[in-house]
Amino acid sequence: MAGFLACSASMIAAQACADTELSFGFSADGYIAESDMNGSDSYVGLYPEFTLTTTADSGWSVEAYLAPELYTSSNDEKEFGADDPYTFSSLTITTPGGLSFGAEYESTYLRETEEFFRDAYALFIESDAIGRLAYGDIDSAVGFSCITAPGGTTNFAADDLTNFGSCESFGFQSTLLYNTPDFNGYTVYASLSNPPDEDLSAGDPSRTFSLALAYAGDVSGNSLEYTIGFERVTDYFGTPDHGGAHATVVQAGATYGIGDLIYSASGSAQFYEGTDTTQFGLALGLDWQATDRLLIGGGVTRAQVADFSTADFSTEHQTTYGLSAEYAVIPDRLTLDIGASRLSAPSGDDTLIGAGFSVSF
Repeated sequence: MAGFLACSASMIAAQACADTELSFGFSADGYIAESDMNGSDSYVGLYPEFTLTTTADSGWSVEAYLAPELYTSSNDEKEFGADDPYTFSSLTITTPGGLSFGAEYESTYLRETEEFFRDAYALFIESDAIGRLAYGDIDSAVGFSCITAPGGTTNFAADDLTNFGSCESFGFQSTLLYNTPDFNGYTVYASLSNPPDEDLSAGDPSRTFSLALAYAGDVSGNSLEYTIGFERVTDYFGTPDHGGAHATVVQAGATYGIGDLIYSASGSAQFYEGTDTTQFGLALGLDWQATDRLLIGGGVTRAQVADFSTADFSTEHQTTYGLSAEYAVIPDRLTLDIGASRLSAPSGDDTLIGAGFSVSF
């Protein structure tokens, strides 16, 4: 990290000076995995980060952030960076009173057409006193009620190992999202999504609203988090795959930490009005910080999954068990992880085994 002062003679005379700091960070991760159903898979990603912050004596500050991502996988060409690179950037302005506003932008450079494609954007305003108001291609409120069973690592998260988490959400494009300030650990989220038709494909949700409540605190010195969320799709662009008039998501989760152990439970259900189809998932997990450097975890899920490509929207029950471990070779700098899972379902069983790494500085 490097910092320098940017002052002109006139600024010095007026006793006004801007302190400018440029910082750089870098991280990388990758894995190799073998699955009965999907065969071999591999991935390597590089993530440089650049942050430029300018702070004036008056208390105003401006922060510009840029994070390009370069990656490749076994599904792309063998040369590194063969896939279309992705970039996240943001600009944040903060007033002396602590009010911040700005914009976030995500884009992908399409190598084939040599053009930038807008993946997502957001405009926001926030402070500790008023909370946060944002508009753009962002998660709806129910996304903030997402708690999955622990037992995941950098490359083998609980969702990957157990095939179903409590992180379902229909809203994304053109979403207006507000969350309250923190009230003794509680935060309330509310959102409305109504994307323009030109951004939608046939069957996509065109109007949704969502609410969520999240708590983070402690009980008798033990950490406790719990959430509950709700989302309702009130309209579609064309006819959705499930054929229903509306869809509803309800989900909840909780984690409780005692010493070196973290217990977790989560659940999600999706209801489709006008059909008899319901999808749901229940997950339980446990994390054990065996040593300062070794984290061991496991999870199990039970899910009912619908196949909307069939005439009767047939469903099947899936059970998945997952185990993982992560070891910090250099704390906060280099970790190695392994993961394994077993999926049992009427349509077929699957076993996944993998190993990976992550580096950051």
